[in-house]
Amino acid sequence: EVSESFNMDSFNTDTIAGAIEYIIAYAKKTWNCPVVFFTNPRYDSPQYGKMVDMLYKIQKKWDIGVIDLWNNEKFNNISKEEYSLYMFDSIHPTKAGYLKWWTPVIEEYLFKLFGI
Repeated sequence: EVSESFNMDSFNTDTIAGAIEYIIAYAKKTWNCPVVFFTNPRYDSPQYGKMVDMLYKIQKKWDIGVIDLWNNEKFNNISKEEYSLYMFDSIHPTKAGYLKWWTPVIEEYLFKLFGI
């Protein structure tokens, strides 16, 4: 669950939500910089989908960025051949996956965020 606290020392880092909130609090306290998380493309994991949903709750609380590859239908609408080229397994992209598939989407988001 997303905490009501903004105190870095109060987050349970043994949980996904607590660890994410700790990272955000640490980055804001240490560098006072924008924080952006990105998700994996869609794969067969209901638990990961729940984590993405929770990330949006955290986004509302902390005003962070989310590059959502999980729910991006256009991004996920590729052939099996392209998927085999771009992903080593369901979680880890290949070099081609980073270069040709993930990076353009991440760049577009970051360029908009920073007004480039």
